[in-house]
Amino acid sequence: MNAAAPPERSPATLFVDYHSLAASWTASQRAIAPRPDVGFADLAADFLARHSGAEAHDLLKDLVEGKIFSVEVWRGRILAVLQAIDHAFYRIHPRAILTAAAPPLPDWLRDARFMRRKSGAYLQTADWQLIARGPLLRASRNPHASNADLFSDYFAALTVAPRTLTHDGRAIRVEMKAIPLDPFTGVPASSVPGSETVGFVPLAITSGDLIAEPRPHADRIFARYGPAPHFDAGAAALAALTELGGIDIAVMPELAMNEAHHDWLADALAGNSKPVPKLIVAGSCNSNALSGEDQPWNETRVLNARGTELWRQRKLWPAGVDHKTAAKYGIDKPDAKGLTLEDNAAGDTLVVADLDGLGRCVILICQDCEMPVFAPAVVTVFQPDWIFTPIFDCSIDAGRWAHARAFGLSNLSQARCLAVTNMAFAGGKTGMGLAVGPKETADGHVDDVDRAMAIVEIEAGAIGAAKLQWRAGVWHQSWLSGVPARLV
Repeated sequence: MNAAAPPERSPATLFVDYHSLAASWTASQRAIAPRPDVGFADLAADFLARHSGAEAHDLLKDLVEGKIFSVEVWRGRILAVLQAIDHAFYRIHPRAILTAAAPPLPDWLRDARFMRRKSGAYLQTADWQLIARGPLLRASRNPHASNADLFSDYFAALTVAPRTLTHDGRAIRVEMKAIPLDPFTGVPASSVPGSETVGFVPLAITSGDLIAEPRPHADRIFARYGPAPHFDAGAAALAALTELGGIDIAVMPELAMNEAHHDWLADALAGNSKPVPKLIVAGSCNSNALSGEDQPWNETRVLNARGTELWRQRKLWPAGVDHKTAAKYGIDKPDAKGLTLEDNAAGDTLVVADLDGLGRCVILICQDCEMPVFAPAVVTVFQPDWIFTPIFDCSIDAGRWAHARAFGLSNLSQARCLAVTNMAFAGGKTGMGLAVGPKETADGHVDDVDRAMAIVEIEAGAIGAAKLQWRAGVWHQSWLSGVPARLV
């Protein structure tokens, strides 16, 4: 659908209109609005099931605008219609399980399902998009999870999401992407939903594998990180993926590959006959393309097991390091003015990728997790199943920034956070992979631990990868003041 063209009348457009209205009310105004009786909800459901999209839109609007005795009653009717539309959309939500005896979908609902498969959203306007409520495969957040009235938590099937979010005054576009449930152009479903097996691939294992080149811009010194000329990161990635086997997800770190490595890996996977992970977050690299300021982007590429590229994500907020860390990375003359920033341009788009077989995925590359308003907004609005974080650091340990940030985001959604770093600057047995679950699970699964956490360790200088399975083995509750369990 052309976002500039006015959308046709449908339950989707009515949901967006009424949602905007109800969101403008205070939490107390929504709370005291009396809900209509059961007959009202039954009539609304009948309109949605038996009429065209335009007819249902008009009938529901007439239902709301009937004889009104008070503004509170009017508000209650709007909330009831919103929940009726949400309930109707649940029939096409990836979380729903339909039986053969289910009644046929009305035409407008089939059209909405087609639009989501095509564009990632049921409806898009210039400013807003109507999308499936996340997470896609696990129960949605408990409506009372905030211990207050949070309007977005009223709904199980639908979210009205902005087309752009902001960071420090800058607009960042959000691009929805639907990825099919097949092994050729998409990703097949997890064999054990909720108990997915995930792998961590550090790639670089010695300080000589990575280099940091000083790059001057104006009167400052930046650092360009990447693999050393002798380090074949593509071959290292393929060996590690083969070692992991046909698990669900593998994640690789930031700036340990280049574009040639990514291209080689994609080609090698296309001709590979051995089992490898279904979804491969193949770390990030400096792009060959340059910005107007002559800087590459720090770009992650995502592949399936056959090497098909699914999407790319550019880092949104380039990071810097202090003098001590710069020296550790091999920068002899760090920037004299303070931080030595990475020599990468800032991306302007966040991809939210819906994989019906594995869930909604977002990639927040290293510093992007620390975006103070943007990152919590992404998690709150889009309610992902998975947050992937490729990192360039010395280690991932309990209480350090990656753990602290995952811990802080864990109360906002049902997302599972996976982070990985290289081992090039580590010493001894060090954490290189991190997994953190939500503060509490909405479905009350007996094997879920609140803020379930594990840190995956390998010996510095060792070759290979490590994996863990959710809801299997020893998972402990994460505490910033305590010591979580580590899995080797």
